[in-house]
Amino acid sequence: MARQRFIIVHMLSALLLLTAAVACRQTASPQKHGPEIQYEDTVLNLGIVSLTEVQHFRYKFKNVGDQGLLIWHVEPDCGGCTKVEFPTDTIYPGQSGEIKVAFDAHERYTDGLHEFYIHVHTNTDRQYQDLTFIADLIN
Repeated sequence: MARQRFIIVHMLSALLLLTAAVACRQTASPQKHGPEIQYEDTVLNLGIVSLTEVQHFRYKFKNVGDQGLLIWHVEPDCGGCTKVEFPTDTIYPGQSGEIKVAFDAHERYTDGLHEFYIHVHTNTDRQYQDLTFIADLIN
C-alpha cells in the first residue's frame, strides 16, 4: 500500500511538472521568424548638387532575419531623375547587399533644398520602406 501511494505521488508530481512546463512554453512570447532588412542609413544628405551633374550613391543593407530576403520592387518617386539597381536574387540571413542610385536632376528642379524618396518593397513583415535622400540643388 505504501509503495502504491509512493508511485502515485511521484506520477502526480511528474504530471504536474510536465503541465507547468507546457503552460510556460505556451505563454512565452513567440520568436520572430522571417527576413528582416536593416539599412546602414535610410536618409542620405548629398549636400550641394549641381543641376548638371549625375550623383551616384548607394544604400547598404543586411538581412538580419532568419530567412531569405527578397526585394520585389524599388520605385523612386522621381522616376525621370532617379534610376535604381537592386539585387534580384535571395539575400540569405547574414548576407549584405546594396541599392545603387543614380540621381540626375538635369535642370528639372529649381535651386534649393529638395527631398526625394525611394520606395522599397520586400518580403519582410513591414513589406515596404521609404529611403530618403536630400540634395541642395544649384544651377
